[in-house]
Amino acid sequence: MLFRLYGSYLPRFARHVIATAHLVLIESGSALAFFDRIKRLNPKARTLYFCRDLLKSIGAAPVLQDIQAAAISRFDAICVPSERLGALLPRGGRVRVIPQGVDAAVFDREQPSPYQAGSRNAVSIGNMLFDQPSVAAMAAAAPDVNFHVFGAQWSGWAQPNITIYGERDFESIVPYLQHADFGIAPYRLTADEIYLAESSLKLSQYSYCGLPILLPDLVPFSRANGIAYRLDGETAWREKVDAALAMRRSPTFRDGITTWDEVAQQTLAAAFETP
Repeated sequence: MLFRLYGSYLPRFARHVIATAHLVLIESGSALAFFDRIKRLNPKARTLYFCRDLLKSIGAAPVLQDIQAAAISRFDAICVPSERLGALLPRGGRVRVIPQGVDAAVFDREQPSPYQAGSRNAVSIGNMLFDQPSVAAMAAAAPDVNFHVFGAQWSGWAQPNITIYGERDFESIVPYLQHADFGIAPYRLTADEIYLAESSLKLSQYSYCGLPILLPDLVPFSRANGIAYRLDGETAWREKVDAALAMRRSPTFRDGITTWDEVAQQTLAAAFETP
């Protein structure tokens, strides 16, 4: 009842903007509560559901899931970053798959290496579904490789060749990606969470930088720079790390990766597409 009440009210400045808008974007989550109010304020505006998460996976209230199911066929378009996410949504929506983008201007800027000359380095960014045991096992198997972990929380002792940086501004991390020997996407996921890895931003960023990537075998990754390891019971960690070190970096790994400008253009095109 509180969500329904919450969704019935918008402050004056928001009502004015919505009433004169050509397009209203609604993010997955509590913003769904405002859908009916938006349609009443401006029935002529196009509405786009910018769906980045499965509501059940992020623990959204059941009433929001009910609102999504009731509204999904009334959106002019639904943009998702993953085909699997689109398939998991309630039926009846006009789903368009638009992958994540990269900030090409930042990655194309040449920056000095933050690593010691002659060293070998692996990088992990982000904290979503972070699999600490797998990273620890990689580091233990390859003491001659330095492992740089950004964003994720680390519990307990870490091997001497692991450096935990915590949260950093993104631009300061970019040189670590540009000059790494390989990237790690250590997701600890279940079959229901595969869509999160499929739409992973770090996979696009690693690939744009030409890096080999170590990632679990559940992740549906089709680029040539992926090196899969068993999510449970992997014993060949040294072989996996050596395969990543031996793989030659290639600009072809970035083929098909879009910039955020291109993502914006595709999103607007989907919103104003004629049914």
